[in-house]
Amino acid sequence: MATMAALPRLMRSVHTSAVRLDAAAAALAIPTTLTAAQAANAAGLPVTRAMAAAASPAPVTFTPKGRPVIVRPPRTTRVNLPSGFPEPLAYPPSKEYLDEVRRIMDDLPPEQAHPPRHPLWSFFHVPARSAAPLREGDTMQDMGSVERLGDEGTSKSGRSWRASELRRKSFEDLHTLWYVLLRERNVMATQKDERRRLQIISSYGGPVIAKRAMRCRKSMARIKATINERRLAIAAAAAPTKAPYVHVPGPVPGYLDESAYIDTSIVGVDVAPLLKQLANLPKARGRTASTKPNTARSERDEARRRRTAKIVAHHRAMVEKRAAYRAANPEKVAAQRAERRDARQAVKLSLLSPEDIKRKEARRAVIGQAMKEAHAVQKKVQDAAAVKAAQSAAQAKAAWKAKDAKRKAQRDAHRAQKFGQSKPVEA
Repeated sequence: MATMAALPRLMRSVHTSAVRLDAAAAALAIPTTLTAAQAANAAGLPVTRAMAAAASPAPVTFTPKGRPVIVRPPRTTRVNLPSGFPEPLAYPPSKEYLDEVRRIMDDLPPEQAHPPRHPLWSFFHVPARSAAPLREGDTMQDMGSVERLGDEGTSKSGRSWRASELRRKSFEDLHTLWYVLLRERNVMATQKDERRRLQIISSYGGPVIAKRAMRCRKSMARIKATINERRLAIAAAAAPTKAPYVHVPGPVPGYLDESAYIDTSIVGVDVAPLLKQLANLPKARGRTASTKPNTARSERDEARRRRTAKIVAHHRAMVEKRAAYRAANPEKVAAQRAERRDARQAVKLSLLSPEDIKRKEARRAVIGQAMKEAHAVQKKVQDAAAVKAAQSAAQAKAAWKAKDAKRKAQRDAHRAQKFGQSKPVEA
């Protein structure tokens, strides 16, 4: 299972974004030794920027998280295409390559149209046009590492398998279907990682891949449920069977008859007293609800409360005692504080050299002067802001007074025009 999950990463390291590099650098010298970055990448070790810069002559690019994107040199081993034919050294294919393809096709048996494809190509959704052999003038083919979702035919997919359909399958069919779905999930994981590497936005085709992966997971979960149903059925069939229940139709003589009685005598021995003794035996002890109060818990909680109250009272008493001592002996407390401060200073001076002391005092003086200047600038800014605020308030007050006076004048003029005087005369 771990090997199957690791195959997409293997194929991605074999074929992703390397075809263009091979086509552009086919005429260059091919190194036969691994660089430090390639060796570290193969061993799973972290790759430094210097190693990444030495791995390829092209400018080193980095992922959004800061990891270098290593571009491998041209490979020395030719890779077979999905059609089964070897890959050309450059695109469009040369005349020598086309002659080689014709020679391979002539050597094939009549019932075989093309060479067998490598099994690892099953982990990609290879387009149908890429499975055909190359012709003259063809460009680089789409290998299926990133599925094209432009047309409607590729953007839609089927549904997940239903449990009712899976119950009709045999164990061999379920086993085969499980690994088909597992291969499909590996294809989805390959496409997802390739899209992340190429920095394709998730809104373009990402939901389609997520839905397909969800359908695969649902089908695999239903396969497991179907196999578990069969396992439980086999276990139930192998278990010992119970005695069959016999139903007697019609009334039984003496059944529900008050006059009927049961003979409790066995071979002349009356067992009625024995049955009465059995009925009067004490019942088996079981887990019953206790009616006693939970005194242990209440006592434990009470002890915890008393201990907490005692600690709080002791702390308050010590605080009050220290406050009373400081209020009664202020000079002694000040002398003790000065003595402790001098002792700390003496310890610091004993640990520092005279040069360090001078440097520290100079630094303290510079910092103090800078703080004074900063405070002065801040005070000046605050004073200017206060003056500006006062001026704004005075201007607003003057504007309000002018507006109020204008309103009063308009009101008096209106009254004079209406009543012939500044104010109406009350009758």
